[in-house]
Amino acid sequence: MDVHDSSSAQEGSNPHWPIIEVAAINDTEHQFVVQQQFGRAYREPEILIFQTQVLLLETVAYMIDFYMEVKDDVPQHIGFCHVLPGNIRDSIGTIVQPISSMRQEPIGQITIEYVVIRPLKDCPCDLSVSYSKHWKHGWTGLDIGHRGSGTSQKHNTLKKYVI
Repeated sequence: MDVHDSSSAQEGSNPHWPIIEVAAINDTEHQFVVQQQFGRAYREPEILIFQTQVLLLETVAYMIDFYMEVKDDVPQHIGFCHVLPGNIRDSIGTIVQPISSMRQEPIGQITIEYVVIRPLKDCPCDLSVSYSKHWKHGWTGLDIGHRGSGTSQKHNTLKKYVI
C-alpha cells in the first residue's frame, strides 16, 4: 500500500496546476488561452476575463503583478496586489484591492468582479454528451426582432398610445 502526504502529493503531482487562462473580449478575440509569463496587455475598450482552476479555493491566495509594456524589451514590473482566500467570501462578489509599487507605495487600486463555480454534488459529469461544438465558429447570433412585434405588427397601421 502506497501512502503519500496529501500536501506533497498535490504539490508534485501536476506541475501545470493551477490552470490560469485569460480571454480578451474584443472584435477579434474571445477564446480562453493559457496565460503567458507576463500576462496579457490590456487595451481599451476590451474586457479581460481570467479563469483559474484550483483544487482547494480556501487555501489559495493570488498575487497579481502589473507590468508596463516597453518597446522591444521585457515588460517592466511596476506593481502588485494580493487577493487572500478570506477576500472571496461568496459565490459572486466584488473585491477592491490597493496596488502597491515595487517600493511598497500605493499607486492605484483594482476592482475585481468574481464568480466561484463549484462542481455539483452527486452529479456524474462524464460529458458523454456535449454541445460545445454545436454552434458553428462563425455564428454571430440570431436576429430575433422586438418582443411583441408578432403578427399584429405586420401591417403598417399607425397606433396611438396615450399615457
